[in-house]
Amino acid sequence: NNKKNIYFVPTILNVHILKLPKLIKQIRKNKNFILKEDFINFSDVSYAFNYFFRKRKFYTNYANYKIWNLSNLVKEEFSIYSNFQAILISILNYRFAKNLSSKSIKLKKVVDWFENTTVDKGWNLGFRKFFPNTITVGYQSYTLYRQFMCKHPSKAEHLNKVIPSEIVVIGKAYKKIRKEFCKKIKVSVGPALRFDHLFSQKFNTRRKRNILITLNLDLTESKKILTSIIDTKYGQSGKIIFIKPHPLLPLSKIINKNLIPKNFVELKGDFFKIAKNTKIIISAGISSSILEGFACGCAIIMPNINKNDHYNFEYLKIPKTSYKICKNTNELDEKINHFLNEKEKNIKKRIIKSNLLKTNLFEKTSKRNLQLFS
Repeated sequence: NNKKNIYFVPTILNVHILKLPKLIKQIRKNKNFILKEDFINFSDVSYAFNYFFRKRKFYTNYANYKIWNLSNLVKEEFSIYSNFQAILISILNYRFAKNLSSKSIKLKKVVDWFENTTVDKGWNLGFRKFFPNTITVGYQSYTLYRQFMCKHPSKAEHLNKVIPSEIVVIGKAYKKIRKEFCKKIKVSVGPALRFDHLFSQKFNTRRKRNILITLNLDLTESKKILTSIIDTKYGQSGKIIFIKPHPLLPLSKIINKNLIPKNFVELKGDFFKIAKNTKIIISAGISSSILEGFACGCAIIMPNINKNDHYNFEYLKIPKTSYKICKNTNELDEKINHFLNEKEKNIKKRIIKSNLLKTNLFEKTSKRNLQLFS
């Protein structure tokens, strides 16, 4: 708030074309925002689209990897256009950095919301090439997802400078895993800005909601989570079960409302406020709400939908008394009853353990660690 020389560069996605002019006007009113489009010209857009011709140089025979010839696999990958938008944004990010440098603009530090996708690679390669003396930081404001191997950069990515010079994670627990494929990567622990509310209060054992189902952005996975609970005896008992869909994936797109029993009630609003008053969270897959729920002292039940859940929790050393992974409907019913009938002293023990582990999973914001961004 007290830095006048910090600028934000938004990437605009999923906005209706009729609402775009108004949004751009609002962005331009804020002097701390820069639109990439103001530094991109027709030749840059033309260059981005010419990718379709340039990529042909990669249609060649490569040396075998051990006993496998991967040439056809490489060619097949280049023929897929499902990530067309990301490719264009990536190239335009690269050209944005190039065009900034041509205007003799000096930058002390560049911070990227870093997921190590195509988009990030264009951004980081551009700034590392055209601003060699500028510090580049990749901020990873999310928890552990072993299923996304790209979160842990490789030696080749490090060597070719398509990743930032420094990666900032939100907890000590994620520092080692980020170096899984390349030990030379610089990884620092920074503030868990999105999760700072977890340190705002202590959590008690008295909670008004029994069960909350949290869903993620994966349509298939979310449907499996929901239907697996609907099929349980508890789900068919008429007792209230709350559902919290992902903000970007409405419940109506996951399952027909006629297939949802009336005792399943959708909740909207702040997840933290809901979770701190909930006994059990049922979820699976790629969702930060699972670990956030654990940090709130909730018991976690996961249908065995995503096998990486087991590895994630095992790596993070989450106490097995706090979560259960269930293979079938009977196990789901069994674990629901187990946590609903848990003794007060055992609930207190769980909450104490989650509070102790919380500081390893989420770094509290301080003036010192905020300096990583300035």
